[in-house]
Amino acid sequence: MLRLTVLVLLLAAPALARADVIHGCVAKAGGHLRIVATAGQCTTHEASLDWNSSGPGGATFVFVGFTTATVGASGPFNAGILDLTRACGAEFPGARVCKTDEIVFATNLPTITNPDDFAWAIPSAIAQNVDVTGSAITSACTTLSYSSNANAQGLVVDGHGRYSNAACSEAHRVACCVPPAP
Repeated sequence: MLRLTVLVLLLAAPALARADVIHGCVAKAGGHLRIVATAGQCTTHEASLDWNSSGPGGATFVFVGFTTATVGASGPFNAGILDLTRACGAEFPGARVCKTDEIVFATNLPTITNPDDFAWAIPSAIAQNVDVTGSAITSACTTLSYSSNANAQGLVVDGHGRYSNAACSEAHRVACCVPPAP
C-alpha cells in the first residue's frame, strides 16, 4: 500500500507544483485576455501568457494616489519619466510614477480627488504593444522615451481605474506608488 501511495504522489507532483500557475491567452490583435485551464488552449491568433497566482517576487510598490500638480505640455518636449517621478516625490515622499500593474492589482485603494481626472502611468506590457490593462501601447510616448511626434500617445488612468491613451503633449496628473512599508 505504501508503494501505491508513493507512486500516486510521484505522478501527481507535477500537477501539484503547477497548481499556482494561471494560464491566459492574449489576442495578438486588440490584446483581450482570457483565462484558460492550460496554455495549450490558445489559438493561433493568441499569445500564451502564464503567471504565478501569488504575484511577482520581490517588493512591489503600493499605489498611493494622484498628484495634484499636472505634468506635461511644457514647450516642444514631452515630460520624461524623471519629471513624473519628481512630481510624485514632491507630494508623496519616496514615491515614483506607478506602473499600470501596480494600479490594476492594488488592494488598499486611496481616495482620489476629482476621480474623472487622468494621470500618467508607465505601461506594464504583457504582449507586444499590449499593456496589462488590455490597452494598446500605441506609439513612442510611453513616458520612457522622447518623442517629437505630435501624434505620440502615452497611457493614462482615471480615478475609477479606466485606462486610455492621451497625447504626449497633454498635461495630466501622475499616478504615484511608494515602496511597501518594512
